Amino acid sequence: GPDEYGLQAMATPGMEKDSFHLLLQGVGIEANFPSILLYHAENGLVETLPFRHVWWEPFSADGGWLLMDERPEVGGYESHAIWIRRVEEAGGDWEMFANDVDSAMWTTDWTQMAFTSEENVTWQTFPEAERIGQWSTGDFVTQPLAWSPNGRFLVTIGNIPGDWKYGMFVLEP
Repeated sequence: GPDEYGLQAMATPGMEKDSFHLLLQGVGIEANFPSILLYHAENGLVETLPFRHVWWEPFSADGGWLLMDERPEVGGYESHAIWIRRVEEAGGDWEMFANDVDSAMWTTDWTQMAFTSEENVTWQTFPEAERIGQWSTGDFVTQPLAWSPNGRFLVTIGNIPGDWKYGMFVLEP
């Protein structure tokens, strides 16, 4: 169309039997994205959310939480700020979960999350955002992140911008 974007739908089961929630977001040229819509099948409510971008997984694994991406500009570059809210709480308050995020990874059970931000790695609980650990990687800008199979270690790689030095970091709280 004239706005050069399309729409993408993402669904998750609701808490009630035969219920679901459906997110509708823009795809294409980002400058023209509309606000995200959330449909609540249990009551037919269509909610307009105060965001234009979802986090790469907009629903938590249990379907109980929404994750949105604010994408503020930090230091002249687009960054990511993750905001969360319970799916069922239509019109509820949003809480900032993580700010200035480069990459993020949840444990398979979604009880913990780690994220990189420039030369820092943060490990915290989900959804409480209680810090488990935070590390500086010196001059190394790190991403992506990976969990060890037992969830006890966090691994990330990085490099020093403009240099050929690379590093791998194995972290444990």
